[in-house]
Amino acid sequence: MRKIFKFFMIVLCLCPVILLSACTSPAKFLITAGKSDNELGSIQGNLNNEMEEGTKITLLAKEHYPESNPFICWVKDYNKVASTKKSLTLSYNKNTAGHYTAVFAESLSSMRFSSLSNIKFESENYVNGEFEIYSALTSTGSDNFTLFSSGKTEINEEFKTDNKNIIYLGEANSNSNYNEYKFKVKVKMTNSQNIQNEYEFEINTLLNYKSFDSDGNCILKQSVNLLNTTLTLTFSKLSTLTFVDENN
Repeated sequence: MRKIFKFFMIVLCLCPVILLSACTSPAKFLITAGKSDNELGSIQGNLNNEMEEGTKITLLAKEHYPESNPFICWVKDYNKVASTKKSLTLSYNKNTAGHYTAVFAESLSSMRFSSLSNIKFESENYVNGEFEIYSALTSTGSDNFTLFSSGKTEINEEFKTDNKNIIYLGEANSNSNYNEYKFKVKVKMTNSQNIQNEYEFEINTLLNYKSFDSDGNCILKQSVNLLNTTLTLTFSKLSTLTFVDENN
């Protein structure tokens, strides 16, 4: 009899937990979408809605002028390329939640999305180097650096990136409202005797839309005297040529 009583007491204690679990709503996440220029294209899809986890959504970029202003890519949260395909299917979760921008080609002077395209370390003392590059908006303060790019490269050889790490230069057609970035670099340099030196430094030159030349490129060069090394970062505005190899 006591065993039966204990069993019923356990069941009664578990009932609220079971009921609470059954009544808990599934997690919801928000995905929004926009265009790099409203005149150049549009988006088809269930936009700007908060949906339950696991719900699928397909965003489709539609070009208004496919010959002169074709679609280039989807950029997530203004800092990472999500896809180079016009059709983007997502499943709502914490990793996909965010804002997606359909970027369409335009004149280099107007384009406000750029990528880190090339990295080069030059030195006579080392054979390879591991790097972490951090970026920060100058308006947010010097302590708000976030990891932007990382990898390993041979010294004195140009490292070509996948162009997926994005710098957003600010609103289009607004010279007064632009973003300005600074960069911090952590390196681990290895010499021919397999001896490593680690060092951290900031790049002295800031980057904004004025930094780019007429070809849509910006070169930031920093000499690190302690390592007898020079680092060159090349940023390039997005264009129809940025992902040509990936789309062929």
